[in-house]
Amino acid sequence: MCTLPSQRVVVVDNSATNLKILERLGASLGEETVVRCFANSAAALAACARERPDLVVVAGQLGELAAADFVSLLHGERGCEAIPVIVVAPYEERGIIDSALAAGAADHLLSPIDHREFRTRASNLLRLRALSETPPKIALLEAVPVPAPAAPEPGQVGRAHERLLQIIEAVPALVCATDRDVRYIFCNNRFAAFVGLRTARLVGRQPLEAHDDALSRSLQELDRRLLAGENLPANRAHAAGETVWLIDNSALPEEAGGE
Repeated sequence: MCTLPSQRVVVVDNSATNLKILERLGASLGEETVVRCFANSAAALAACARERPDLVVVAGQLGELAAADFVSLLHGERGCEAIPVIVVAPYEERGIIDSALAAGAADHLLSPIDHREFRTRASNLLRLRALSETPPKIALLEAVPVPAPAAPEPGQVGRAHERLLQIIEAVPALVCATDRDVRYIFCNNRFAAFVGLRTARLVGRQPLEAHDDALSRSLQELDRRLLAGENLPANRAHAAGETVWLIDNSALPEEAGGE
């Protein structure tokens, strides 16, 4: 794992057991990671205002303070507007999760936490945070002939594909892809959590087979219209009590067998 220098992670949870688990997970992000734990939300907010951490991991409910309120208060502090926040809550607290995401949380994890998933998502957000704080470098380049690109080395395509998947997982949006048989070939964890199933239960199945709801019916109808050659605008569907906008940004290839 690539470790960024002096990564500062703040963990907030009023459960002593959860706090210890999250502290160990935060420390597993690398030797240079400094983890500070708080059971009190006010103390955590004061520390964030002083130190401006690179990542905050917060429980969905902190006594009388919900995660959405914590995120709003944090991002209201000067210099803390862009600090990424991961909300941790069980699936039964879906309303709390959705409210926190709407308030500006960058991502969420379902509890009990998958340790590997935590490390992947937290590392991605830390990398994006570091990139956003790196001043742009400007170089003056003399025009020179550009050689033809070399063929990719063995394994390079696979590594690029893996990196792309990591970036998609870091995007705060529901992402899924289907093939010409309208079967899922990819779903990010945010999409899987939204429909209440793990990714492995979705891939290879059609939406209606996996989760027979308004969202699956809308997805299959959009795919049918796309395959028929329609130019699709954004469409609205309702699922899990929420309004979901389906934006199809696909382009069907005319060659290569339509794969």
